Amino acid sequence: MERLPKIVTALGAFAVVLMVVLAAGCSPKQTEVSSPGTDFRDFSLATSRPYHTPEDAVAHRDTWHNIRVNDVGIDSYLGRNATVPVGTVVIKEDFANADGAPGDFQKYLVMAKMAPGYDPDNGDWYYSVRMPDDQPVEMNGMKMEGRIPMCVGCHTRVAATDYLFGPPDSVRVER
Repeated sequence: MERLPKIVTALGAFAVVLMVVLAAGCSPKQTEVSSPGTDFRDFSLATSRPYHTPEDAVAHRDTWHNIRVNDVGIDSYLGRNATVPVGTVVIKEDFANADGAPGDFQKYLVMAKMAPGYDPDNGDWYYSVRMPDDQPVEMNGMKMEGRIPMCVGCHTRVAATDYLFGPPDSVRVER
């Protein structure tokens, strides 16, 4: 099986490579997805301010978040469309809870909408959990990237909205 070479972490390269893979008709199961790197901070904010996930939440407990989306998907994401286009990258920045306010940047979570066939039973989403230095988080010896079972398991609850929860209405940016 031929694998595409690892892509540099620059966001522009990520988007270009994804488009090249799609245009070339490569099987999505044969591709590697690289991290968007810290260039994701150039993505459009989908939240007007950080918001807090309570301690009793199913996931991402007691943390603060900003959501950013690349140019490919921001209009669909904010427009609450049932699906977002292939190439959409959604970033959730996680910050520690510092006495009821956003604290230190802890990690970021990536969802990238892949070409049909990548993971058809789960909306063709690629997931990654990354540290501020852009390294993938490891849990029980497994790098947290690709088809992460705990991410897939939670996001299947919102399959009707293309596996995206979206931010609370109180902080959702309107376009």
